[in-house]
Amino acid sequence: MCTFVHIALCTIVRMGKTDTPQTSHNTIARQTKQISQNAATSRESSSNHLRHNDPLRRQRIIEACLEVIATKGVNGTTHRAVAAAANVPLGSTTYYFSSINDLIYRSFEYFMIQSADTFQNRMKRAKTQTQAIDAIIGTITDDLLSTQQSLAVNLELYAAAAHDARYRNITTQWMAKTQHALQLHFDARTAQLIDDIIEGATIRRAMSHPLPSIEETRAEARDALSRLLPQAKPTK
Repeated sequence: MCTFVHIALCTIVRMGKTDTPQTSHNTIARQTKQISQNAATSRESSSNHLRHNDPLRRQRIIEACLEVIATKGVNGTTHRAVAAAANVPLGSTTYYFSSINDLIYRSFEYFMIQSADTFQNRMKRAKTQTQAIDAIIGTITDDLLSTQQSLAVNLELYAAAAHDARYRNITTQWMAKTQHALQLHFDARTAQLIDDIIEGATIRRAMSHPLPSIEETRAEARDALSRLLPQAKPTK
């Protein structure tokens, strides 16, 4: 664009040589302003074209960021790595997000909202406390621990929250949403204790070597819940 403006200005100067100095100056000023306006319009048009032709690009970038976080950790997450994972131009990540920290934060926030909504839907579908207990165990084994990516993103969020208060906003919201959903079936204190069991079971499995099987984790979660809720004991 700089070359284009330079050529245009040179042309204007040559055209203005027959004018008086004041007329030439005014002509150059007007035409320079028009060139700048045209360039700005072109940039805005390009941005609108990007948004209109790929409305899901921002979402793809967030999902790709979660993949990168799961494999490389927060410290290894860069604009370049996310752009490659999302298969988008590098400039797309900076277009939608003000910084890499903003992108990471929004990705964790999205992960939290999706997880909390899934749990809430499980609790809403449960009609009894027994069904709610089954749903809680399902959350641990089928949602939070269903894939290595889910497990890794969980742990990365915990680690980020331990170092940065901004991420504690996300974990605090997550706990509040979880306990609110649990209170569809349990009192507030019991809901808090159940949430502790969910968090503990998730972290324990992640930190164990070798990893316990899903069946073992399910049995341990039911045992822990049964010590708080007698109706959680497995039927023989």
